[in-house]
Amino acid sequence: MNLQKIALVMAAVAGLAICGTAQASPEISPKNKVAIEAFYGALNTHDLSKLDDAVSVDWDDRPLAPQQAPGREGFKPTVKYFFAAFPNLHVTNEQVVEDGNFVVVRSTLSGTQSGEFSGMAPSGKHFSITVMDMHEMRDGKIIRTWHVEDWLGMMFQTGA
Repeated sequence: MNLQKIALVMAAVAGLAICGTAQASPEISPKNKVAIEAFYGALNTHDLSKLDDAVSVDWDDRPLAPQQAPGREGFKPTVKYFFAAFPNLHVTNEQVVEDGNFVVVRSTLSGTQSGEFSGMAPSGKHFSITVMDMHEMRDGKIIRTWHVEDWLGMMFQTGA
């Protein structure tokens, strides 16, 4: 798949997010669907062992969070840090689009800041932000993810 095609898919998903249009996504391949559901299921249930079914050992997460080590095992402590700051952290997948070996997910990330986060004292305030993930798939596993989150929006909503 060429970069122009990837850009068109991302632009289409972003356009739908801006318009607020909720449309049904076409079905994705069964192998990829299992991995995508396991990935977001791990985040929603706080069961990080599900990541082993979703993500390759040498998963390339772009960009890495501050202090995050590379690979699947490097991601797990980072997610635990998020769970400590936002115990009710939840991801709702709004749209999933597949193109070749890429799966793009537009989702809403929400939670209440009950713990310290990046130097911000607990606020007790709820937030809800948009997240865009583009996963590269191979043999039913996520091998690379590019992601963008609206952390500035989270900071405004929690009073940082």
